[in-house]
Amino acid sequence: MIVSPSLTLCPMKSIANGLSEAKIQALIRKKVFKHHIRCPKCHRRYSQIINHRYWCGKCRLKFSLKSCLVFKGSKLPFTILWRLLECYLTPISISQTVSMCRLSEPTVRRWHRKFAELLPDEQIQLQGLVEADEAFIGRRKYNNQTPVIGALERTSGRIVLKPLTSVESGQTDKFLLEHIDTASLIHTDAASHYQNITDFFSYGHVVCNHSIGYFGPTNRIENTWMRLRSFIRKTVARAWKEHLPRLLKEFMARNNHKEWFTSPINFLTLVPSQLG
Repeated sequence: MIVSPSLTLCPMKSIANGLSEAKIQALIRKKVFKHHIRCPKCHRRYSQIINHRYWCGKCRLKFSLKSCLVFKGSKLPFTILWRLLECYLTPISISQTVSMCRLSEPTVRRWHRKFAELLPDEQIQLQGLVEADEAFIGRRKYNNQTPVIGALERTSGRIVLKPLTSVESGQTDKFLLEHIDTASLIHTDAASHYQNITDFFSYGHVVCNHSIGYFGPTNRIENTWMRLRSFIRKTVARAWKEHLPRLLKEFMARNNHKEWFTSPINFLTLVPSQLG
């Protein structure tokens, strides 16, 4: 496949160079399954290979390598599926992925959603020095704007993001109690819904007044909003309300678990829901 020079700046060399069908399957057998491929139905090790398909001697199921992975049911060759996964992990835009994989845009979007659905729902608890803030994602004139609250743990850089129906003290208080340890010191702006978190919940609280241009203690969470918007523009161009929770989960995973997204093998082996 000839790749446009504008697309060869991708950090994953294998996107540009490509791997053969046989090499990809051998890599999956060695790195993902450690040469111990098991039946997806009864989880017993396969008995033999018949016509390029694995055969389980216990439940008599014939299955392929794809059926043990997220690629189950696909008729696309491993070379295209591998390139799709690499494009998702990098990440590069939908339009670039369409050009590189020579697939339709709906097909690429469907596979990106399928990969994102593998990411687990995590209950993250932050502690220590924490920055908290909220932002509006989307455009109000198209009735597509959603308030999102977020928190960042300074020591580790972990983040938690959550869409809200409205920015009011009841919803923000619930978010703080669910995701931030009460022994933490929270840095926020001067919004009214943060005013009583010390009295009611015993949080340490530092306020910086954004209206006078003072952003210092909340610089990193403000930067998170910039990175989130950039991620949305780069990957899906625009975040509709119904897709925003999935995009927030994916953005959190990319920030909190960078090792998952370094290669297709790491994604297939490290993401908890992939082989579970």
